[in-house]
Amino acid sequence: MCVTTIIGYSWGWFAAMFERTWGWAPETFAVAFGLMTLILAPISVLFAGWLNDRWFAAGREDAAMRIMIIAVSIEIPMAILTPLMPTPGFALAVLSVAIIGNAMTTAAAPAGLVHITPSKSRGLLIAMYYMVISLTGLVLGPGCVGWLSDNIFGNDHLNYAVAATSAIFGIPVLLLLPYGLHRFRDELVRRRAQQSA
Repeated sequence: MCVTTIIGYSWGWFAAMFERTWGWAPETFAVAFGLMTLILAPISVLFAGWLNDRWFAAGREDAAMRIMIIAVSIEIPMAILTPLMPTPGFALAVLSVAIIGNAMTTAAAPAGLVHITPSKSRGLLIAMYYMVISLTGLVLGPGCVGWLSDNIFGNDHLNYAVAATSAIFGIPVLLLLPYGLHRFRDELVRRRAQQSA
């Protein structure tokens, strides 16, 4: 989830990127991005919640983690590809898929935490979770794009800095997804053992 917020906050550079790369006025991008987010994000969050409930009711205790894996497997590649598209239309189309993945994680992650956290600690853990992912995203997302643009790619290639930020933080997460699912399942087993003891 830290990587999801890093990628999400790095999108704060998109208005400047669309202007420098494709000549779009920031307000033109803002309207397009705002409408896409307003439509796609709530639908994706509701779908992820519905799917989590359905899978969990069917006996898949790891439903939340499976949805997280699906979501980041969608979001990360699309976030890397969006800035590399040849036209703004293609970029927005790819970005719309990334928005779906990004939004799905926001529903699945807290649901997953609830399943592996003792009830007396849930409020504190959820608060710490939101603090950590927010601070990580705010510091590393925009900061990494700015640093890469200033020191490696140059101001004229902001799109490469945005793509590289998603790749630097996202690719290791994709590689660690099987391990994450394994650890989540281990925690579910441990929680069941504690509850039955």
